Amino acid sequence: LTKLAPSAQPLLKGEPQTLSALWERLLRTPLLKLLADPVEKNRELAITLCSIILADLPTEPLLVSLSHILPLVVGRIGPTEAEPAEELRLQLFELLQNLCRRSGPPLAAYLPEVVSILAAGFADAFPDVKKLACAICVDVCDSLAGRIEPHVASLVHALVPALSHQ
Repeated sequence: LTKLAPSAQPLLKGEPQTLSALWERLLRTPLLKLLADPVEKNRELAITLCSIILADLPTEPLLVSLSHILPLVVGRIGPTEAEPAEELRLQLFELLQNLCRRSGPPLAAYLPEVVSILAAGFADAFPDVKKLACAICVDVCDSLAGRIEPHVASLVHALVPALSHQ
């Protein structure tokens, strides 16, 4: 992965159809498996490569990938917080922010997962993760105003402790 990351970036900036095919057929499954790798450097590189690819991936394959990515992110930073490295948690929240901004209304199908991730972010010990979780929450509420209502109580309940002086 260390050798692949720098050399892959120019390749991944090519044609959207080529990138879609590479992601769906070759890269998605192995990269997403690496998000749970015991070696921190492997997880870091996997998050970085996923972020690079997903930033340029056309909308349709991105939406298809949500069902693969979001459960894994919940497993890394959800209620059980399996990711011990705060920098990687921050990178995962940056990835989530990109997914939320690019997905639009289809993200509504994954609101339970997103709310779970945001709740964990509000309670995170790393201040940058808390700030980013709040920013993502604002983005999600703005883009899914009609669909977020059933989840507002959960978000507020998770956010209130983060508002106290620390």
